Amino acid sequence: MPNPERDIELMLRVKQGDHAAFQELYEAYKRPLAGFLYKMTYDPSVTEDCVQEVFLRAWRAAKNWEPTGKVSTYLFTIAHNYWINEGKRGKKRPAPFSQIAGGGDEDGGRGEEFAGKDVEPIESMEKRELRNAVRKAIEELPEHERVVLVLSEYEGLKYQEIGQICGIPEGTVKSRIWKACTRLKKTLAKYVKS
Repeated sequence: MPNPERDIELMLRVKQGDHAAFQELYEAYKRPLAGFLYKMTYDPSVTEDCVQEVFLRAWRAAKNWEPTGKVSTYLFTIAHNYWINEGKRGKKRPAPFSQIAGGGDEDGGRGEEFAGKDVEPIESMEKRELRNAVRKAIEELPEHERVVLVLSEYEGLKYQEIGQICGIPEGTVKSRIWKACTRLKKTLAKYVKS
């Protein structure tokens, strides 16, 4: 679990070239960054490559880092900027899950793991259908709305942090999340019981 005070201490050591401190930061943030980037790519191998690139950039830029904010915000800003810049360069991003021929499940067709619970096949199929519908709906959001929604709802970041990461005012973050939620409610209306 990331610790903001410890993170600053580690980043100050990284700034001096401390590999052990960098490894500790990597271990603390690889999963949260991978979670964010996976929701943008829905491709495990592309996600892994992106995470590696984010940490490589963080290492290279460490000598210029100043403790003016949270390390988590700094790392997510690098991840966000990397994602945006790759799109501007015209790098081929993976096709969204919903556009891949044959589709398949989010888990690659391996099936769900239910931690010892007996689940009826119909219930399992309904959960899978809902999960895939939510995933498809999120993919179809405009990218600027998807980014703030993923950072807020999946990564648990506060609006102020998201604003810093995306370089937008907090009010714009709120507006984009509201628009994203409105779109999702409309798209997923058939799954909501009245």
